[in-house]
Amino acid sequence: GRHIFRILSKVNHFKIVTINDINPDPRNILYTIKYDSLYGRFESEIDLDGNDMLLNGQRIKIYNKEDIGDVDWSECDYVIDASGVGKNFQQAHTLHEKYGVKRVFITNSNSHSDFELVIGVNDDKIDRKHKVVSCSICDTTALAPVLKLLDENYSITGGSITTVHPWLNYQNVLDGQSRYQSNPKQTYHNYALGRASSTNIIPKWTTALDATDRVLSGIKEKLMVFSYRTPHAIVGSADLTICLDKLPDLNTVANLLDISEEKQTHNIFKNDFEPLVSSDFISSVFSCHIDRRWLEYKNKTLKLVLWYDNEFGYSNRVIDQVSLYRNLDLEKK
Repeated sequence: GRHIFRILSKVNHFKIVTINDINPDPRNILYTIKYDSLYGRFESEIDLDGNDMLLNGQRIKIYNKEDIGDVDWSECDYVIDASGVGKNFQQAHTLHEKYGVKRVFITNSNSHSDFELVIGVNDDKIDRKHKVVSCSICDTTALAPVLKLLDENYSITGGSITTVHPWLNYQNVLDGQSRYQSNPKQTYHNYALGRASSTNIIPKWTTALDATDRVLSGIKEKLMVFSYRTPHAIVGSADLTICLDKLPDLNTVANLLDISEEKQTHNIFKNDFEPLVSSDFISSVFSCHIDRRWLEYKNKTLKLVLWYDNEFGYSNRVIDQVSLYRNLDLEKK
């Protein structure tokens, strides 16, 4: 949510008017926006006036409601719910009727949305009737466009994906209870995820392929997926081993990746050829980077390595999604 706020503060065609944060201290909310351990200081002028925030002199109302249905969204055309809390997803449909909100965008993959959108995969199917839009998840935003490209051109028959994901703020610094992100009051039964995130590589199940299957139907039946939660702060990676039906040579695959990057209309993926490491991708606006050092093809099996800033790249795509629907609404007028 804070990354989306930072990016929106620089976008001229949107105006931020309301924030809801369960943090009851507005000065602390301001502080967490102004100073970021990974991305540095907030560049715009920001202050408080009572319980309201002032962004370059523009007033933003701050609410502290656990349920998004209790917030007055009447001044908002679009609401982005970045809470990750399940009950908020369920209430998203009520905001249109109660407050006249045009659309709600959920930064998660879930069944409560009218449409799940990943730019570079199914953005040609957006429709005015969608009131609640799922923005999917960071892993799917990175993986799905590349998988679609390979499947359309060479027909994926099988394979496996291993994702490497940085720790998240619901994890423990020391061993303790495994907490459920979507329901913070509930214990998560993947007990290993309750172990110290600062000192362990933690194997875990991942919803990356379930979310990808929502936008790229049938892919879940072809691939296996596995994930590590690792003790680093930002930037994810994915190791793909993909079996293909059609038999391209390596140069053909390389040319497809080059041409597709040149033709794309959004910052979906970028080909990288230098010997980079995870920190080199911090603040990347792309959904993913393809590390061409590891591109390999043998016996109808393709090897690919992806990198992605799981916060900043994903947040940029969320705003791109809102922009697509805004353009659709403007066309209607």
